[in-house]
Amino acid sequence: MCGLSDATGIRGNRTDPVARFHPGNGAPRERINGLGNTIIRGIGESFGITIDYLYDNDGIEADHEVVARGGTIARSPEVDALLQTHRALARPHSGP
Repeated sequence: MCGLSDATGIRGNRTDPVARFHPGNGAPRERINGLGNTIIRGIGESFGITIDYLYDNDGIEADHEVVARGGTIARSPEVDALLQTHRALARPHSGP
């Protein structure tokens, strides 16, 4: 799931060409598709998960500038909610 939030590799570079291309153009991550790519290669590369990007003329230039300066890639509120849920479930729990 961390790849959905930043898609970065060891050196901080985005590892997936699509994860570089669309956000680099200023397109925010709009929706996560759990079974968007069910061919064998898609399952092997991303467990079948795909991401839809939204090109919004009103905000695309500002989003591009943020990404170009090394900032956060824009995400829809739905994607943010999914990531928050994942992070909450991934926290280590103490006690029984």
